[in-house]
Amino acid sequence: MYLKSIFVLVILFGLVFCASPSWVQRGVVLTYNVGSSPTTFTVTGVSGEQISIETRQGSSSTTHTIVDNSSATYGQFWFDQNRLSEAYLGQTIGDFSVTDSSDQTFAGKEWHTITLVGTLSGARTTKILDMDTGLLLQQNVSVSGAPAVTISQIVIPALNIPPASASPPPATPSSPPQVPSSTPPATPTSTSSGTQPANPGPSSNSSTPTVPSTPAANYTPSDASIAATVPFATVSETDKKSGSCCLPAMILVMLFGLVFLKTRN
Repeated sequence: MYLKSIFVLVILFGLVFCASPSWVQRGVVLTYNVGSSPTTFTVTGVSGEQISIETRQGSSSTTHTIVDNSSATYGQFWFDQNRLSEAYLGQTIGDFSVTDSSDQTFAGKEWHTITLVGTLSGARTTKILDMDTGLLLQQNVSVSGAPAVTISQIVIPALNIPPASASPPPATPSSPPQVPSSTPPATPTSTSSGTQPANPGPSSNSSTPTVPSTPAANYTPSDASIAATVPFATVSETDKKSGSCCLPAMILVMLFGLVFLKTRN
């Protein structure tokens, strides 16, 4: 019984002192916007209670190495998630008090957040953390000129979180639809008999000849072409027959005239 009690106490002390989250491992890369300047934290190794972190500001090639203590309540970008899992509004966790619990969006991802407010080194400090992982999402310090620190890019291999700022490749612009060209209508031409409408052009399903827009000097339009270009100006069957019946009548009149002259002589 005594050995079992010792075993339970060892486990409890392990939970208290091994405070850093399990995802804080080599390969974690987090970028925070400090005002308008990005700062990147890269975990380069974990050994015992020491977490080695390399920092770099902006696009500078200069790096600095800092060390977090994994047995502390919180570090540069993490908080003991075991202390957060059962947190409630008004609760005191170390130097902080729980003031809010809500869903918020950071780095393009929605998180179930918890807000802690406390006084550190005489300055009011507000931390917004992911309640499930203990990841620091935003921090504000009430010191004149101190910018907000907000997470912008996340790479956590243990949680399978890829870079949040990765954007899909730009779509290949498609060719704009081709607008069929249209030929403007020709200007109507004037004739001695009035204004004649412009040539509408040949139809795709009609073989009727049309009058050119600019007739040649020796061009004489046919009845069919005129009928095709002048609306409702068709050649009737009566007009076609009237010319064929006049010739026999004239011959008969001439014959009667010759007979009449011979009889008088």
